[in-house]
Amino acid sequence: MPSDAENYFTALKYQMIFYLRSRRFIGLLLFSIVVSVAISILVVHYEYASLKVELPANFMESFLAGLVITLSALVASFFGGDLASVDTGTEAGFFTLVQPIKRSVLFLGRYTAALISSFLVLLVYYLSGIFTSLYLYSAIPAQAGTSIILLFLFLMALLAFSSFFSSIFKSPLVGIIISIIFLILVFQILQGVIGSFGGIEPWFLVTFAGEIVYLVFISYSTKSVTTFHHITTYTFNPPYYQAIIVMFAYLLIFLFISLYIFTRREIKG
Repeated sequence: MPSDAENYFTALKYQMIFYLRSRRFIGLLLFSIVVSVAISILVVHYEYASLKVELPANFMESFLAGLVITLSALVASFFGGDLASVDTGTEAGFFTLVQPIKRSVLFLGRYTAALISSFLVLLVYYLSGIFTSLYLYSAIPAQAGTSIILLFLFLMALLAFSSFFSSIFKSPLVGIIISIIFLILVFQILQGVIGSFGGIEPWFLVTFAGEIVYLVFISYSTKSVTTFHHITTYTFNPPYYQAIIVMFAYLLIFLFISLYIFTRREIKG
């Protein structure tokens, strides 16, 4: 009888093979490549003179700020939104879940495969910024290592959150769509309404915490207030350690809930 560790790596291996051959992975990877190359070319072509007087860290902050939160949320939704429902909501579960492997081990193997696949897609965008920085300044910002670790943690938290919807909805498509709606629309709207106009720091939103991925490159204030024509707006930025705690909280809480539901849910055709 294979051990839990052997079963984990088997689940990871075959899920990785599935992802790497899937249209989902290939499509997202191509999208990331096209967008990354296009942004780098446009930035160098139209802003070369102004960028040359900037510091590499400032460039990386502005490069990542443009897309990294949305791209991370999109990728996590596609890879995490059907992590559990592919078994509990389809006929595949009648074959998969009768195998001599714990559901928790199967889930964690799939989660790890989704994490690696998602990170490969995001790494394309990140490396595009690094290579552009090398081209412009012949240097890589010292904060790049910390930033990429934070990106990995952010992605782990997003995948845990999206896998939660996968565990409660039968349809894989519904889990993906709901994840996209929350991470790209609902959270961003909430951040704008309660943050920019309400003056309340949206510390509890994982997408807000994720902004530390690019803010780590610069010195910044956590709150600023602007008044124009008697209208006051607020700008909040997540404090460094608070952002890390929030991302870890999302990771641990939603991964535990997803695991709990997945291990106890009945299979229905």
